[in-house]
Amino acid sequence: MKRLLPTLIFVVLLTACRSGVGESGGDGLRMEATLTSQASPALILPTMTSQIEFPELLDTNWILKNIEGREPIAGTQISLRISSQHFAGSAGCNRYGAEYIIKSPNSYIISELAINAEGCIEPEGVLEQEEHYTELLISSTTYELVAGELLLKNEQGKVVLTYQPRPKFAITPEEIAGKGWQLVAGPGIADDQVSAFTLILDDGKFSGTTVCRAYQGEFQAENDELRVTRLTMTTEYDCNERDGLAEAHYTTHLSNVEQYNVSSGHLELFTRHGEKLIFELVSAKE
Repeated sequence: MKRLLPTLIFVVLLTACRSGVGESGGDGLRMEATLTSQASPALILPTMTSQIEFPELLDTNWILKNIEGREPIAGTQISLRISSQHFAGSAGCNRYGAEYIIKSPNSYIISELAINAEGCIEPEGVLEQEEHYTELLISSTTYELVAGELLLKNEQGKVVLTYQPRPKFAITPEEIAGKGWQLVAGPGIADDQVSAFTLILDDGKFSGTTVCRAYQGEFQAENDELRVTRLTMTTEYDCNERDGLAEAHYTTHLSNVEQYNVSSGHLELFTRHGEKLIFELVSAKE
């Protein structure tokens, strides 16, 4: 379980020393402030085209397998989504986004990387790992697909990051529309609390209850991807400390959901940190 410091500090903008500064990119990141490198002036790059694409990598999702041959810290998950001219994902604590410029069919330059600044304090070392990961990502210049895994290499040809494909589920938003779900398991929520947590999703909106109060919000879903875009509490808070902590865990997990699946009457919501909320079906509109 990751604990977050209560405030957002700022948004950091890391700029590769070998490239010029371009527009920031990412997975819907909102940059409230930036911190730019004060290193030596940027080098002038030769003219490159962004018309070449990585057809085998476009719109693919990956989970980090190792960092320079070492597995990530237990209890952390680092992800990578590749779209046209953008890398994005979770660096273990924070969301990040990067723009890349293609040099040749399998080589590229990352012009800059933007990342949120949540203060995760658990598990130990998560922020140091995140900093190391983003540095290696910026230093990467080529990729290779080997036995279904994605390898990113630096300028010296050394493999610095290895990813495995994120699992895919054959699911569509229509399969969860108008159905009512009750929580049966979730990190940080005790067995005697789970039944109070409910969820209904329909037409881009959701609502439900926690052990403390009611909530509602909006989401976007396509295929097996689902992201919460708004979450608000709709009734007054009336909870003891234990139940309030369970609610905080639940709403944090819900806000971090990025993938879902339905299997054997159960809805599974997967967060960007690798956590999972499991619900059972209790009602469906006729």
